[in-house]
Amino acid sequence: MKKRWHKYWPAIFCSLIMLFVTATTAYSAPTPYDPAPAVTISNVTVVNNYPNTITIEFDSSSSWTILSHSIWVYTGGYWDPLASISRDDFLCEDLGGGHYRMVGDGTGFGSLWGMPVQDFNTVPVTIEQGFWISSDVGHCDAVDCNYYKVLANGAVSLHSGMEGTEINPTSPTTPSWALTGPPNTNPSVTVDAPNGGEIWTGTQSILWSAADAEQTDLTANLYHGASAAGPWTLINTVVFSGGMPTGDSWDTTTVADGTYWVRVEVLDGVGGVGEDVSDASFDVNNTPVACPIYVPDDYATIQQAIDVASNGCEIIVRDGTYNEQINFLGKLINLHSENGAATTTIDGSIGGAGGGAVVSFVTGETNSSILDGFNITNGDDRGITCNNSSSPMIVNCIISSNYSPNAGGGINCSGGSNPIIQNSAIRNNSAGASGGGIATDAIGSTCSPKVINCIIKNNKAGLGNPAYGGGGIAFWSDWSPEATPPEIINCIIVSNTAGASGDNAGISLQRASSPRIINSTIANNIGGNCGGIGGYNQTQPVEITNCIVWGNTNNQIYFYAAAPNITYSDIEGGWAGAGNISADPLLNTAYHLIATSPCVDAGDPASVLPTDDIDGDARPQGATYDMGADEYVPGSIPVVTPVPDNPSPQLGDTVTVEVNVADVTDLYAVNFDMLFNPTVVDYVGAVEGAFLDNGNPIDAELLAEPLNGDPSSGVIVAGVSRIGAIGGVSGSGNVATLSFMVVGAYCTTTDLIFDNALLEGELQGSTITAVWDGTTLTVTLSAPTNVTATDAGTRDQINVCWDAVAGAAGYEVYRSNTPGGVYELIGTTAATCYNDASCILPAQNYYYQVKATSGASCYSELSAEVSGVAAGLLGDINNDGRIDGRDLSRLARGFGASLGQPRYDCQSDLDRSELIDGADLIQLTSNFGLTQ
Repeated sequence: MKKRWHKYWPAIFCSLIMLFVTATTAYSAPTPYDPAPAVTISNVTVVNNYPNTITIEFDSSSSWTILSHSIWVYTGGYWDPLASISRDDFLCEDLGGGHYRMVGDGTGFGSLWGMPVQDFNTVPVTIEQGFWISSDVGHCDAVDCNYYKVLANGAVSLHSGMEGTEINPTSPTTPSWALTGPPNTNPSVTVDAPNGGEIWTGTQSILWSAADAEQTDLTANLYHGASAAGPWTLINTVVFSGGMPTGDSWDTTTVADGTYWVRVEVLDGVGGVGEDVSDASFDVNNTPVACPIYVPDDYATIQQAIDVASNGCEIIVRDGTYNEQINFLGKLINLHSENGAATTTIDGSIGGAGGGAVVSFVTGETNSSILDGFNITNGDDRGITCNNSSSPMIVNCIISSNYSPNAGGGINCSGGSNPIIQNSAIRNNSAGASGGGIATDAIGSTCSPKVINCIIKNNKAGLGNPAYGGGGIAFWSDWSPEATPPEIINCIIVSNTAGASGDNAGISLQRASSPRIINSTIANNIGGNCGGIGGYNQTQPVEITNCIVWGNTNNQIYFYAAAPNITYSDIEGGWAGAGNISADPLLNTAYHLIATSPCVDAGDPASVLPTDDIDGDARPQGATYDMGADEYVPGSIPVVTPVPDNPSPQLGDTVTVEVNVADVTDLYAVNFDMLFNPTVVDYVGAVEGAFLDNGNPIDAELLAEPLNGDPSSGVIVAGVSRIGAIGGVSGSGNVATLSFMVVGAYCTTTDLIFDNALLEGELQGSTITAVWDGTTLTVTLSAPTNVTATDAGTRDQINVCWDAVAGAAGYEVYRSNTPGGVYELIGTTAATCYNDASCILPAQNYYYQVKATSGASCYSELSAEVSGVAAGLLGDINNDGRIDGRDLSRLARGFGASLGQPRYDCQSDLDRSELIDGADLIQLTSNFGLTQ
């Protein structure tokens, strides 16, 4: 049977054990149709690589500018052209000296070896050629063999010039040559899921990653076993042509509940095998689990709880940080924290570079799949990803500090996914391409998320390519019009940036993406072309209503194609449209309106949606809607009472100042400047208090930093603002605490003063100036500590010592004869010990205190009181170790003398009465004759 195998020249011959035999027979050359070229074909050999594989090697030389070679096979009485190779597209190994080995064509296996294409139309060469042929006609056994010959073909005719040798491979022998390209390698494979610790129920996805250097047609066998060593039971076989299989589903209800391992085996079809086993065991549990489920009470991790939960289940997560990446697995469950995003974090940093999203909705989840009240952070490939028509509810969350090398650092939507993102803060996320905060990556489809009552702030796009935009939001829809447009409602989109040449920073729209942007505030964003809202290649007009677009860098609105329909909005620089204005919106630091804002009661009078604002206040409050995310609501005026914790600090102490409010109504923001002397105190930092958080899922946000970023300015600019759609807070409490470290010279003073402390009630626009004269901080030395008073070993001296005091230049030592009595200065020293030899009587208690000084009348407080006693006998006036007549004679010489008289001897004044009298004589005689 004749077969032509031109298209079956794959790159697998290096992995086969090549055996060859050579034999030659005469043959009759076909008649040429044009003059034969000057060509020589020699050294034709055939390698019989049983079964069904033949390798033919030959040398040829020619000066043709165009030349191809045909391999012909003799099958049952006639010659059949089996293969033809054009020298234009050979991939060759340069052997030097004009010799090349042919290893494949431009689309075959040769390209895998990185060999260059050689153009032989320009240089005559000598070619060593080897061809791999897989064919039934290549089979040679003990009964039958085929014959082969090589012909050199001309540019026009089929076989214009011929030269060759017929070869009959009759028996296997050792090959005379082998290609120098790499041999066939085994496929590599790594099991990605399950990989230990999972609890699987229902249908799950076994995931793996595999690679093969030469082959593209691979087969994967999936097994489960009760241990890492098996025995193994086949789950399924996946055959994949022209690519690499990476996953397959497994219905775990087909096995009994228990502990399992998974093994993935990948075969390349030419003898190569690679395999991997899950790193650790996992559990299959299809027994229904009672709901609600508590984490970590019932299950240690959130993912384990998801694994066992059935549709409709409630999962409640206690306070804490959970270091994991979770997948909803298509389940219609309500996953929520117990106390909100401020106290419950899912940290996805376990993944490493490219480790995946923190939260994945990739299995067709609906709005019945709810993620509520978490801080989603540290995703190195997005915070949240929604794919494969997944449309979950994401509410009351903080999505912060996540990164994507592509699109959607905070949240990414693709594959027809339409999530609802509500009452959440998306901040400090970044993307290498577009959509630092939120992105739809809808190439080939459309995505229509709803973003409602959200703060989208401080996100960045274009980190990997400065041409990309959408620091806050980037919506990309394919060319087809969106059946249901995305919506951005009651959102504050501020302080986002795009790449240096990025088109749009706040909101960037591509192709058919045409969202409804309603009652939103887009301000202070920075983009290379447009800081506010912009579109590129727009095919559908965008609806912008009741919005504020102000203070953005490099254009507020910019569309390349379809112009937006903007009405009843405040656009800096102006924009044609019904109800539009161009006036400073008078926003406070929380991007809320004050009473005198021109945006109050300036919205569309026909508006019916939304029915409330970003804070949950009903719309409208006045005659009609306000512009922007916030509806102005009158409120009361709060009172501030800053309280320092230590008005008399010492060097190195940290002084904290609490900013408290009392009896406020609907408070949402506290803004103030604090003045200080930077030569006396350094600003350390600030933390937000609990009052504005008020136990809600969305916390407050504190901004505090030196004026213009200069710590030497002596001014701290601070503000605390509510975020999210939860309204203001009423009552009393702490809103912020600032910290300063004392660094100035000793005994210097400074005042901490609040200046222009503006406190704003929710939407009422009223402010007060809370001027506080602060506290005088006198930088004092610390009092000496660990003071001791011990016998100096000389009967009439006491040694007083203490620990050194930072900054002290010297010390003053004070003594009293009675505890808590009158202390007198007895000496000064620069050392940390003082020897008291000023008329010390043995066996008598003396009391001491020490004070540190830095000079210039700068002193510490006195130390704690200590007592000490010198060794010896009371009455041993001459200190010779005995009380005798010599001591009596010395006392008699001074008898009657008082302090200040020449004859007064303090050693004879045994009762310290400052008079040598009979009491002293009685004390001496009572001890007369004693010795030490």
